[in-house]
Amino acid sequence: VLDPAAGTGGFLTAAIDHIRDKYVNTVNDEHIVQSSVEGWELKPVAYVLGITNLILHGIDVPNYEYVDSLKKEYSSIGPKNQVDVILANPPFGASIADGVDTNFPSSYRCKESADLFVILMLKLLKPGGRCAIVLPDGSITGDGVKARIREKLLTDCNLHTIIRLPQSTFFPATVSTNILFFEKGCPTKEIWYYEHKLPKGQKAYSKTKSIKFSEFTPIVDWWNERTESDLSWKVNIKDLKKFDLDIKNPIQDTSEEILSVTDTISSLNFSFSKIKNTLINLHEIPSSLQDVDKVKLGDILTESKVEAIDSSADKRIRVLLGMRGVVQRPIMKETSGATKYFVRRKEQFIYGKQNMHKGAFGIVPENLDGYSSSSDLPAFDVDKSCLPEWIIYFLRQNNFYLSLVDIAKGAATKRIQPKALFEIDIPLPNLDTQISLVNHFRKCDKLKEEIVISESKSEMLIQSVLNEVFNC
Repeated sequence: VLDPAAGTGGFLTAAIDHIRDKYVNTVNDEHIVQSSVEGWELKPVAYVLGITNLILHGIDVPNYEYVDSLKKEYSSIGPKNQVDVILANPPFGASIADGVDTNFPSSYRCKESADLFVILMLKLLKPGGRCAIVLPDGSITGDGVKARIREKLLTDCNLHTIIRLPQSTFFPATVSTNILFFEKGCPTKEIWYYEHKLPKGQKAYSKTKSIKFSEFTPIVDWWNERTESDLSWKVNIKDLKKFDLDIKNPIQDTSEEILSVTDTISSLNFSFSKIKNTLINLHEIPSSLQDVDKVKLGDILTESKVEAIDSSADKRIRVLLGMRGVVQRPIMKETSGATKYFVRRKEQFIYGKQNMHKGAFGIVPENLDGYSSSSDLPAFDVDKSCLPEWIIYFLRQNNFYLSLVDIAKGAATKRIQPKALFEIDIPLPNLDTQISLVNHFRKCDKLKEEIVISESKSEMLIQSVLNEVFNC
């Protein structure tokens, strides 16, 4: 039994308990169990917890690898590496390491980790092997490479069952998920679907009201004697369009679905309001800052000596400046040998001589040393009494620099002069206070992104209802 995205080992320990309860009767049986459970995990904390979990479940020497499963050499996986059973809940939408997708056949290369895990598992299963995997809706529908992956799944395996789960089953509850059950060795002819419903009176799962195994009793009872009902239906493989597995319950009452979506929208709007209120609270700088001593911006900045290097340097970063700070991107092509690059170190304050009329300033990210391709980007070291990000957020939230822009009537906007910029008074609380407030402002930026996402989801949900009602 293998879990290639094992996390803390929950699936594996459940498998151990089940095997011992049903099949272990002798010492030799237990010996087989000890050598028949394997897990792979990439995150270090989850890896340590997974090993501990298996030890606590009586596995003397856990076969638990600290490895990125998607980096396992795909072409080298042969019969000796294949397993009988795979149980997994792979990460959804997780970023993959650079170049990992090239480990897979060209027809199935993508950046979605869950889709790559499907291809990996098809390779890891023995003929006749069985798999149960949790996948998001995004993996069971879609065109292009997603369709090709599903085609391979349906061609190489008998995908006999899909359990559709409520949206709130997993945290964060933003993605609808499904459990796919399949056996390798023969193509799919028909697929049974079962829609798992929330308990009556419960609007969503949460940390305090999570899903319980007892809720699956109706599915277990139905498993061996399958009949169609208002919760279960089957689909012939010939009726699928582009191997799309996102098949809605054909018996479900439309009004019930609309009510469900309406509840989701209400919940989303509540979260949206909560985010807005949080933003308002976080943006209010404590009044105590009014009494904090102020210093001139120029007093805490020391101009860095310009160090020029030629264009043959290995590490090149073109620094672009904007209202939200420094943005980086790699140079896409070679430049002439005459081009010079100027050293810029992490956490230096930078402003653009040519763009100061646009408020172009920022800091080099703390995880990056690099080079700018322009000498018109003066760099300054920041005094240790001041957090570099504190300057950025201060300038962003207090548009003092705008008052320094000299706009002559009928003339183009003039650049802000450095002298005027460095004369700005900036409050300088102690470092602990700066760190606390900067962390709050970082949260603001993240919450702003969530607002955009929430608005988008609201629109999508409303459109979904309209499409359902008017058959658009």
